Amino acid sequence: MASVKVILNKSKKLKDGSHPLAIKVTKDRKVKYFFLKKSINSIHWDADRAKVLPNHPQHTLINKLIVKRWNELQQENNPIKPL
Repeated sequence: MASVKVILNKSKKLKDGSHPLAIKVTKDRKVKYFFLKKSINSIHWDADRAKVLPNHPQHTLINKLIVKRWNELQQENNPIKPL
């Protein structure tokens, strides 16, 4: 079974001071990152809920992208087995 988390990659800081958003998949102790090609400042990120805060101008769009990609990766890594 795999673990899927949405993270703000604070270890990488871009020129404009923002950090890239990524989805971290851990399976069999191996970690793989899927970057969402979006970056935000850390003040716009809620780490507890793994969401962009409403004070960001594109929070709705980015949150929908996060949910869509997270669901895709969740299904790829934890497929439902037929009975």
